[in-house]
Amino acid sequence: MIKLLGKGKDLEHRYYSGCKADYIIKDLKQNGFEGKYIEVEGVIVYPNYQEADEIVSAWVMADNMKEATNNSWEYIDDNR
Repeated sequence: MIKLLGKGKDLEHRYYSGCKADYIIKDLKQNGFEGKYIEVEGVIVYPNYQEADEIVSAWVMADNMKEATNNSWEYIDDNR
C-alpha cells in the first residue's frame, strides 16, 4: 500500500461530509493508496499519484490536478 508521503507531497481536497469521506478513503485503500480525512479541517489527504487523484476527483465531482492546471501538474512517477 502506498502511504501518505508527508506535508508538501500529498494532495488535499476540502470535503465536508465525513460519512462520504469514509467511502472515498475505502476506495483509495482498495486501490493501494493511503488516505485520511481530517474532520476538524474538513479535508481528505491522499498521495500525489494520478490514480489516487482521479479516484478522489471522481467522488467529489471535481477536476483532477492535471485538468485544473491545464496539464502542467506533475504527479509522482507511478512506477510502483
